[in-house]
Amino acid sequence: RRRVGGAMASEAAAPSSPAQPAASAGPSTPPRSEQVIKYTYIASEERWEEESGRVRVRPEVFARGGMRSCFPCDDIDSEGGATKAVLKLFHDDVPALLRGGNAVCDPKEYFLESMCSAVADTYAQSFNREAARAGGVAAGVAVAFVPVSVVYLIERPGRVFGTVEPMLVGSYKKHSDNDGHRDRLGEDGEDEVAQAFSYFSYVRSNNLLMVCDIQGVPGGAYTDPQVHSWDGNGFGAGNNGRQGMERFLASFSYNLLCEALQLPRAKEETDEEMAKRLQEVEVQTAREDNDWTTARYQDTLDQFMRL
Repeated sequence: RRRVGGAMASEAAAPSSPAQPAASAGPSTPPRSEQVIKYTYIASEERWEEESGRVRVRPEVFARGGMRSCFPCDDIDSEGGATKAVLKLFHDDVPALLRGGNAVCDPKEYFLESMCSAVADTYAQSFNREAARAGGVAAGVAVAFVPVSVVYLIERPGRVFGTVEPMLVGSYKKHSDNDGHRDRLGEDGEDEVAQAFSYFSYVRSNNLLMVCDIQGVPGGAYTDPQVHSWDGNGFGAGNNGRQGMERFLASFSYNLLCEALQLPRAKEETDEEMAKRLQEVEVQTAREDNDWTTARYQDTLDQFMRL
């Protein structure tokens, strides 16, 4: 493994003469493994890590979201061990994976997806620490997001990228989306936890960010989060900015978990009040290493993701 700086995903990282695409698997022929370059974001150190790897992709879509298609695959480690995983591609890039040809989407979009999950997980860790300290109804409450890496399938022409993450096992549930919609509270309280976590990220970022689109396996990990930023910058195509935050708050119900975490209740803010708060955030950011903000996220993108 090696650290990767600003040119980590530039043309220099791609082979000049990529090999032929992996052979399509017939009905009775298991797909062969193929070499990839894997990029994993280490949020605690604000750097990307690059390593060679192998995956075995089954050429069949088993799920489709609003933006991406999911393929079952094996993530193969250096000793040959295989972990059940999911390869996700934006819909427009699926033909390049299945039939060859050039990928359509900017590879940077896949790095945005990976970083979005990493940023969400930094808030998840803070949420878990505060829940453990609070006790009471917050005792034992914890959230986590699956690790997401970017993979460059170097044996295929057309610069095909995707993201790979562990396969979640269990009954999949979507608690909220990125447009303010939410499920009714379930008996297991998972929806209440998801709502409290999204609101927590909003409060702890000083109303600058909000992690939403919470979904996953109850009792397990979340996947595919979306982050809204107050200015609408960064975090991919699903970032609905201040409007996305306002739509979440319009359907949000302050609950007992929010109370246990001593989160202040939401209040409407004028443009003048927001401008004053943003000035205070700039001063605070200059003095200490605080939670993720839009500026910190964008600075990291500029430093590590020049594609």
